[in-house]
Order: sequence, then structure tokens, then C-alpha cells
Amino acid sequence: MSDILLNDSISYVGLGDRLDAVMIAKVLYDRDKAPVNMYQLRGEFKDFDFLTSLYDMKVSIQYPRMPELRFSSFFEHNSKGFDQIKLLKTIDDFPKIHVHDMDMDLPEKFATVQFDGKQGSRTACSQNEINRIKEYYRDEGYELITVGGDATDQLLTGKTENILSIAYVMSKADLHVGIDSGMMNLAKLAMPCNKIHIYTSDTDEFKSSILKRCEEKGTKVNYSR
Repeated sequence: MSDILLNDSISYVGLGDRLDAVMIAKVLYDRDKAPVNMYQLRGEFKDFDFLTSLYDMKVSIQYPRMPELRFSSFFEHNSKGFDQIKLLKTIDDFPKIHVHDMDMDLPEKFATVQFDGKQGSRTACSQNEINRIKEYYRDEGYELITVGGDATDQLLTGKTENILSIAYVMSKADLHVGIDSGMMNLAKLAMPCNKIHIYTSDTDEFKSSILKRCEEKGTKVNYSR
């Protein structure tokens, strides 16, 4: 059994945080060839069974008040991601989730795009910059399919129940273009990282830890700038 103590500063409601935790469990499961048990000290992991079913692995979760177990250190509170970074450096790309075939009419050459970030200046590109980025990829010959909160196709909005349809479209896309958000976290599990182009805000060039890990595995940051 491999144990993960989830970060108690995160409630695991946001899609990106949940997908990242499930991905870490998969990496640990593949490394140790043993079931993984997660321990969450605050809140409840939303849609745990559904999200963990995206991978072939044995994983469970407990919600102890005061756990008295010996945990693996890479996800410990205040570890600042040190051991998590070390673990992810052992793999060439993030493990890919199961993508189910779907009957969807898709363009021959296209990119999925998402710019509706809700995490302040570090993800919020100005509308002029979003327009410029989209025009750049259109000029390169890509049709653009919006995923996430601004999607007009109800199967591609950022709801948990749409993960399978969004992942399918991403797996067929030539690129995913967008910001550091839940859709980026899904893209890194549905397509090779070298097909992902992520943009920081045009007023704040901050890179999160997971964006840095994506960049290490081939993701392009601010490609058209």
C-alpha cells in the first residue's frame, strides 16, 4: 500500500487540483505496483470515484481527523512540492487517461482553446491579447474549438460530467491552447505535453509548479509572443 497525505490547504473541489492528485496517485501506483490510499484532512474530494476511474489503478480515500499513519512525503503539507517534483521527474510525460471513442464531427486541423480563467491576474489575459492569440492560430490554419466555461457546445463546458467528451476532443486535436487552468490539467492527461501551448497573463508572467512541470515535458509557454 502506498499512502498520500493530501495538502490540507486545498479542498479538492477545483478540477485542476483533483486531476493533479489523481495523476500523482497513478504515477505512484505504477511505480510501486501497489494500491494507493489517499488521506484528506479537510473537506471531501469531489467526484473521487469517477475521476479515479479514468485510470487503471487501485486507489481509495479516507477522511481521518488526526491520522496516525506514516505517509509518503511528496504530498505532505508544507513540503512545497519538493518530493512531488522529484517523483514527476522520473517520467517522460504524464500518464494518459482512458479516452473513449465518441461520434463527434471534428475539423481536419484544429486546436482546443480555453481562456476563461478565474484565478486572478496570473491567468487572466486581456481580451485584446486573447483575440491576438486566437488570430495567430487561425492564421496558422487551425480551426478553434472552445472548451471550458466559454464553450457553446454543452458537451464541452467545464463540468465534471463533460470530462470524457472534452478529453476525446483534446485527444484528436493538433494542439491545446489556453491558460494554466483545469482545462490545461485535463489536456496534459489527454494528449502529449508537446502539443500544449499555455499563455501566462499579459500583465503577470507567474508560472505555477504544475505549469513548470508541463514545460519540462514539452509544453510551450507564451509561444506566439
